[in-house]
Amino acid sequence: MKKIIGVIILCAVFVILGVLFFGQDSSSKKGHIYFNEGFTKAQVEKINKADKDAKLKYNTKYKVKGVFDLEGIDATYVRDVDGDTIVVKIGNKEEKVRFLMMDTPETVKTGTPIEPYGIQAKEFVKSKLSEGDSIKLVSGKNTTDKYGRYLAYVYYKSGDKWYNLNEELIANGLARIAYVYEKKNPLLKDLYNAQDSAKEQKLNIWSINGYVTDKGYDLNAVAN
Repeated sequence: MKKIIGVIILCAVFVILGVLFFGQDSSSKKGHIYFNEGFTKAQVEKINKADKDAKLKYNTKYKVKGVFDLEGIDATYVRDVDGDTIVVKIGNKEEKVRFLMMDTPETVKTGTPIEPYGIQAKEFVKSKLSEGDSIKLVSGKNTTDKYGRYLAYVYYKSGDKWYNLNEELIANGLARIAYVYEKKNPLLKDLYNAQDSAKEQKLNIWSINGYVTDKGYDLNAVAN
């Protein structure tokens, strides 16, 4: 009996020590970054601080041009999922829509920590779209991705004009151009002009040297 009680007490001590040591310092309340993901305690703290301190800066030099007439699929905005993914209703069916030719830092991907400026990208989308808003979706050659999400440029209306939200995210340094499968897409030039403007001003994701890569976002640039 004494041995059993001793084992129980010992286990309780280990649990308490684990909570005190790992529960507070090894993970971010927002980002869920753990030591076993290859980062030291000091690096984790640095990543968490960068995520918390990331401040949104707007591009005042580049203006996305609105259009009066736009052909596209009519949809109704339902909610956001991430900076580059939203849920819409087309007719009576809800669909997930992945913004075409761009990528924002992760905020909800399983096994991936919240990346700096991911929350800001998500909030930017929410500042432009409200539940029930009428939007238009303009697709390329591929209408869906391997996850079954609808691929599209997302347009919202302000006044009498429609504005490309993909381009606005890129222009404000909240997304990088990515997954370019249509080299001759007529909208691609505008996206690159928007990205060049954001890079030149070192806005948001471009303010951290080495953070943006061809494959995504490198947390080592933040941690080191």
